[in-house]
Amino acid sequence: MRKDDVVRDNQGRIISRQLVCNKEGWRNMRYLDLDDRSREARSLTRTKCPARFRIKLDYGCGIWKVSCFVESHNHDLTPLQFAHLVPANCRLIVTDKVQVKNLHNFGVKTCHIMGYIAFQKGGYRHAGFTRKDLYNHIDRYRQSKVKNGDVNAAINYLIDGQSIINYHCFGDIVAFDLTYKKNKYNKPLVIFSGCNHHGQTVIFGSGLLSDETTETYKWLLETFVEAMGGKSPKAVITDGDLAMQDAIKNVLPDATHRLCGWHLQRNACENIKNPNFLRDFKCLIYDNTDQRDFDRRWAAILDKHNLVRSTWMEKTYETRAMWSHCFLRDKFFGYIRTTSQCEGINSLIRFYVNRKNTHIDFMHNLDRALKEYRNNELIADFKSQFLEPVMITSLEVYERFASCYFTRNIFKEIRNEIQRAGALNIKVLSTTLDKVEFSVTALGDPAKDRRVEVDRGKNLFSCSCKLFESRGIPCSHVFCAMKFENILEFPDSLI
Repeated sequence: MRKDDVVRDNQGRIISRQLVCNKEGWRNMRYLDLDDRSREARSLTRTKCPARFRIKLDYGCGIWKVSCFVESHNHDLTPLQFAHLVPANCRLIVTDKVQVKNLHNFGVKTCHIMGYIAFQKGGYRHAGFTRKDLYNHIDRYRQSKVKNGDVNAAINYLIDGQSIINYHCFGDIVAFDLTYKKNKYNKPLVIFSGCNHHGQTVIFGSGLLSDETTETYKWLLETFVEAMGGKSPKAVITDGDLAMQDAIKNVLPDATHRLCGWHLQRNACENIKNPNFLRDFKCLIYDNTDQRDFDRRWAAILDKHNLVRSTWMEKTYETRAMWSHCFLRDKFFGYIRTTSQCEGINSLIRFYVNRKNTHIDFMHNLDRALKEYRNNELIADFKSQFLEPVMITSLEVYERFASCYFTRNIFKEIRNEIQRAGALNIKVLSTTLDKVEFSVTALGDPAKDRRVEVDRGKNLFSCSCKLFESRGIPCSHVFCAMKFENILEFPDSLI
């Protein structure tokens, strides 16, 4: 049954109500004879069934009385096992709507929401609605979130003061990832990211663009810098997009431009069909060597894998100064150059963004990702401030000092360097009144020689490995020299 006519008196009180069979009436013929129909017509559900039930209010005694009752139907009644599929019985109650909204906002797929609620209620027949009802409800909910158009709603959602604060703290190095077109409009998505003081990923902002031209990227970079108070990054990392490279040269001429090693590895897998090549190629990307050794190893790889005539290898070699660590080791990039950083951003996109997303969906999902990243930072802050690590190295004086001045994640990196210092040999090469130069070699491998210079007057340390310049942490060679010089505290120049 379903509600039909209702009659009210002058005061708005209901005085008559009619209930009819859900198959009462007939579909208007104009909806059946459409010539320009874009999709198949819905199945007919009405049969002009005469069954009805009408009641009226008797003013004299104030009692409702039956005024009309037609019992007979002109169709078979729906069997009990199909009753839950009758449209009149399908509706989402308030508690269902709240639960669906929360699950949808968290990113749970609609099909999984349906299965979850059916499981809660003991089966699909007890859910109270069908999968189509659920999809229609979610579509209406998504449309209700969009005010003044999808793009305008997204723009109103873009303002994030915490991202601006993070950028001013950690925005010296910014990674631009341009590889995504995962939204309903197939528009390129750019994510601006960096690393915080825990070595964790931090998102500074994002942009959905109309195209991938140099002019569009120039506008994006100019808008990003303006939104961040005019502060330009000192170094940028991209996936090698040529249009973005041109835009960076125009908008950020003083920034060091580095190509992302993770994307370079992906390109290598696509262009060089040799599983053993990638291992050797990764060494060229990340190993801490000099330029002469790089050229020697490059030639050896070409010969080993028969790539002398490879066009891709030729083009990659031309840009070596933008991706090999040996050319960039005196530039600070922190942890953002690492493979895990780029993999984390890609995992973020795969989890939170899909091709069905509208602009407002994307902004909502990005906000969820930001909250997750910031919660991870909060947890790392707690561990750094309130949990004391156990000292495990023989150079406890350095280890304990590092635990007090560095966040827990960075401390672990420094502790690894302190441990390595125990397996190094050191000898004095030259000395003056204020300066001394050391040769530091690995135990059992004297060919791996690093030079450490110590300015005793200014308490400055420098090492030829350039770990401090590129990562911001003291290297094992410096710790070895500090031990030799009997220095018991970190100098300010290494903090």
